[in-house]
Amino acid sequence: MIGLLFSLSLIHTYALKARRQSIATSNDTPGQLTAKIELLKGLQSNLEKLDQQWSALTAISSRSQPVSQVIYKLSRDMNDETWLSQLTLDTDEGPEREARLVLTGISTSNEYLGEFLKQLSQERAFKGVALKFASEFEKEESGPKTPLSKSRIRFQIACQVRRG
Repeated sequence: MIGLLFSLSLIHTYALKARRQSIATSNDTPGQLTAKIELLKGLQSNLEKLDQQWSALTAISSRSQPVSQVIYKLSRDMNDETWLSQLTLDTDEGPEREARLVLTGISTSNEYLGEFLKQLSQERAFKGVALKFASEFEKEESGPKTPLSKSRIRFQIACQVRRG
């Protein structure tokens, strides 16, 4: 997390230095000026995106638990039949700007998914645990003799991360 914040800080500093460099000289042609204007617009857009990311990371790091603790608690609550394919941690748009966690993954059954949801709901680190969607699909597996078809559950869970 600190490395990410440091990287964003370096990029931010580089963008500011590039922006402060001389924009035009008296020898520039209109085409060169147009190219420099477009370059500056691109830098400004990148700088605005970096500022948004910086704000989100600062809010997450100052208002919630460290990311390593969140991942550790998730790993304790997971069972052997449920896997995550995506984990998103950002801040919500409310006045409190709380950390929001979205988990996307696959489970071998509704029972194992329910067990994972129950563990998350009982974990003090998370609040408002909600299953956003769950859909069943068939996964083809090849065995030594014949192909097997196994049912899987694709899911998405959202919750908020309580403050440290």
